[in-house]
Amino acid sequence: GNTSEICENYFRKIHLYLKDKPTRFHLIDEEVAIDNTVQDINLEILKMIIVGVAKQQPYWGEKKPARWIHLEKELMQCKAKGRK
Repeated sequence: GNTSEICENYFRKIHLYLKDKPTRFHLIDEEVAIDNTVQDINLEILKMIIVGVAKQQPYWGEKKPARWIHLEKELMQCKAKGRK
């Protein structure tokens, strides 16, 4: 199938897996698939969605937990190494 069908299939599997789990309430309507390449435009869209959701949280504006900085650094290193 094409990329769109593959992505839809992955998201469908995720929704089916989570349908009876409490974590399903953490899902949002937007579904963004990324290929984790430097030129992937969807990566910026995903970042905007994450920031939008974060701004809705009651703790928005509080200082960032130090462990988030480590996580962000690790994710950037994985991206630089070409990991998906």
